[in-house]
Amino acid sequence: MEKNEYEELKKSKNDSDLYEFIYMYELEHPDHFASKLDLAKLNLFAGNYSEAWKYLTRAEGIAKTSEKKLSNQELSSMYGTFASLYVVSNDYNQAKTYIDKAYDVPKFGEQFGFLKGRIEAELGNNEDALKVFDKTYSKYSAQISPDELRTYLYLTANFANYKKALTLLEKYFKTGAFFPGLGLLASGIYEKNNDYTKSVLSAFLDYEYNSCYGNKNDKKFSENLKTAIKKAQEENNPDAQKALQAILSLYSKDVELPIIDTDFFAYKYIYYKYKYLNFNLEPNDATYYLSIENNMKTFPIYYWILWDSASKNGITNYTNWIPVLEKIILLSSSDYTEKARIALGKIKGLSENESKKLLLPVEVQNYVNSFISTGDEKILGPIYEFISVKDCDYVFTALSILKRYSKTYPLLRKQLTDNASSIKSSRLTERLEFIIN
Repeated sequence: MEKNEYEELKKSKNDSDLYEFIYMYELEHPDHFASKLDLAKLNLFAGNYSEAWKYLTRAEGIAKTSEKKLSNQELSSMYGTFASLYVVSNDYNQAKTYIDKAYDVPKFGEQFGFLKGRIEAELGNNEDALKVFDKTYSKYSAQISPDELRTYLYLTANFANYKKALTLLEKYFKTGAFFPGLGLLASGIYEKNNDYTKSVLSAFLDYEYNSCYGNKNDKKFSENLKTAIKKAQEENNPDAQKALQAILSLYSKDVELPIIDTDFFAYKYIYYKYKYLNFNLEPNDATYYLSIENNMKTFPIYYWILWDSASKNGITNYTNWIPVLEKIILLSSSDYTEKARIALGKIKGLSENESKKLLLPVEVQNYVNSFISTGDEKILGPIYEFISVKDCDYVFTALSILKRYSKTYPLLRKQLTDNASSIKSSRLTERLEFIIN
């Protein structure tokens, strides 16, 4: 089958069927380069790195022995995939070897400029990294990933180009996820651009984010805010003073929230949280709050406040609110993860203890992918616990995922089969037998 026919067949598949089609095609065509490279890239994106290495090594083997010469696009893609895998392995020296090869391929290589810039930065070659980023961004600004934009932002700020850094920061706030330290970085950039309101509010974001993960000392934070307010008064900086008072209003009942003329998302968050804490929310406030979701999507507390405020007002239809709890669970484990799992489980009719075992479909897939990559049977433990609880739609989805994966991966099927005959739990045994039959 010619390459263009393979590509046409790929286009005819929907996302859910694509991997299985390429997997079966690769089995039937052991000398086909493109299917192996595609499987390497799909597994890389899915986090199945051992599988990605397997297929990429096969693709490289074909590239070395085949009489057919690879196109420049295939060549740069293969080298770029190698570089990406070495990046996730934290082997930046090897990553540089391959990204240089990818980048040097005529016409197609320059598209890997962002990855090259990131690798150069990781190796401490900051000037070279910034040059590559500047050149690539001038041509492919729409293609930069949030992680690459994050590196570019740091480089630009470190080289004191604060106006450019401000432009990149505003773009990152629209496209990237918040990470620890971003608030302080943004605070410094805004300060250098004389925007003291956003500078202060950005610094608050770091404290609010870290407080979701056990790093919370509101008393000390409040004292620091009061000290900062006095300093802002002495320096005759009313913008900073009002922003600090807005933050303090969340921690002191004696301080009212000042109205600030800004559309900055951090102030919108403070405004809603202030009303939430003072039991003063109005029907239209939820729409206002949802407008900043893209900026706050990595903050578990953002979604918990949304859920808690709605549940306290009485929810008659949970359809629109279940995704809010799911989002909390899918974020990094935080002070709100178990709360959200319990709330979601109770909606589904589970007991509190069963609810703590609840797994979302993505979590089931992640456990399965991890098992496939490592072969460690202990990884499947949480899945066994979950599919032992009573019936609910999440259990049925988990069973469907396991059944589908067991058809493709013999190692998983064998593990499930062995457990079906050894586990002393009628419900679990029955479900395992359903999966493997």
